[in-house]
Amino acid sequence: MKKFWICLYFFSFAVSVILPYIAKAAIVGRSNKATIDITATVQPSCTVVAGDLYFEITNFSKNQSYQGTAALNVLCTKDTKFVIGLDNGTSPGATVLNRKMKNRSSYLNYSLYKDSSNIMVWGNIGGNSLVGVATGQRQIFIIYAKIPAGQKSVPGKYLDSISVTVNLGSDSTRLSYQLSVPMNVILKNTETPGYNNR
Repeated sequence: MKKFWICLYFFSFAVSVILPYIAKAAIVGRSNKATIDITATVQPSCTVVAGDLYFEITNFSKNQSYQGTAALNVLCTKDTKFVIGLDNGTSPGATVLNRKMKNRSSYLNYSLYKDSSNIMVWGNIGGNSLVGVATGQRQIFIIYAKIPAGQKSVPGKYLDSISVTVNLGSDSTRLSYQLSVPMNVILKNTETPGYNNR
């Protein structure tokens, strides 16, 4: 019986000593619980592919106008507003309203439009740029071109290069992202010399 009480005493002593450490360990374990936040930031971006704007004319007449088209393939981050502008081109004296293709010292005037009726001039400032919202899928925009009638020009190959610029965001929330790609404008005039002056 004495041995029983001795064992019970040691058991009680051990429990009284160890139990606080167990409780403290449980409390420490609870206080050290942590979470890991998973975040990702998607930066707005675009890719643009500009097809050549190509005219091929035989028997060019100064009394006739000529039209052509080119396609812009645009892929931007979904729901991002974008502004697409077309500059004046590379020829001296060219403007958005009156761009110029060059063949040595000869020029042909032409214009670029946002609509097939050739009314809405496509430029790179203010209201003449093209404004859109990205779908997250590839979007295709058509550039309409017109060579006006009433011009005299020597036969040959006329060239120009337009810089296509994409800015992200609207005017009030413009983002610091700009992408520029070239679009070649080519007129291959295969007519007999002299016919183009009638």
